[in-house]
Amino acid sequence: MCENAPRPPRSLRNRNSIPERPSAIDGSASKSNEKPKDYGSESESYMEKIEDELSEKEDTEEKVENIIAAANKGAKVQVLNLRSNRFSADETTKKSKEKIREDVGKVKEEFQKVEEVVEETKEELSKLTEKVKEDANQIKEKITHFGLKTFEKILNSPKEFVLKLFFKKKEKPREEKNSQPVIKKIPKIKYADLLAQHIEFLSHDKGTLVDPGDRGVLLEEIFLSNALADVKFCSRYVVELGMPTKGMYAEREIVEIFQNVTPEDLNYFLYYVNKNPEPFKGTKYKFSEAFATWILRKSHEI
Repeated sequence: MCENAPRPPRSLRNRNSIPERPSAIDGSASKSNEKPKDYGSESESYMEKIEDELSEKEDTEEKVENIIAAANKGAKVQVLNLRSNRFSADETTKKSKEKIREDVGKVKEEFQKVEEVVEETKEELSKLTEKVKEDANQIKEKITHFGLKTFEKILNSPKEFVLKLFFKKKEKPREEKNSQPVIKKIPKIKYADLLAQHIEFLSHDKGTLVDPGDRGVLLEEIFLSNALADVKFCSRYVVELGMPTKGMYAEREIVEIFQNVTPEDLNYFLYYVNKNPEPFKGTKYKFSEAFATWILRKSHEI
């Protein structure tokens, strides 16, 4: 009977072996001593902490973005500056090249002008050289012609005259102080200026000393050459005239002055004529006669 009897529920089994559980009264008493947890404030503080972390994160991200933006902006500014500097440098280089080209062009133009002037000068010098050669040839021809005429007159002169010409008497030596003419500074007188005042001289045979067509330097050279030759030729005619007593030719024989006549001597005479033109106007004197008269009577007035 005992074996077939029903078993008691599990909760009732070994009830004695289960430790004693606290009763409801005991449990409520122990809980009443502990403070209840404030889950609302904890959640709020947790949310605030999360929000703070989020705000810090946002601030950090914003700072990072600002730093990146500033870096990008600085890089752009630097790029722009580099570009502007490059453009400025390119423009300056371009202007410098243009200025150099302009300067080189100006220098080339100046050199071309100089070359043109040099060519013109060469042409002028060539023309002047040709003119001088022509004038020199004309002077030679006229001097030769004048000399031939003089030689012809010598051949046709009387025997006594020729003997006097080629066989002169020895003259007494003169003191050395009178051997050199006195040189005075006077301006150069042009025969053309005397011709303009209607003053003209003739050769010893009453021929003209210059041709009517002679002009400029040619006229002066021909006059000087013919006048010197005429005076030296006439030295034989003044042997008996004596000597001046005063002036630059004092104590010098006329014949010696005629034989050693110089261009300066002729210029002294022309200077006197130019200062005293009235006695010589309208009358064509022989040059040698007028020159000898001036030496004897008026040369001291220079």
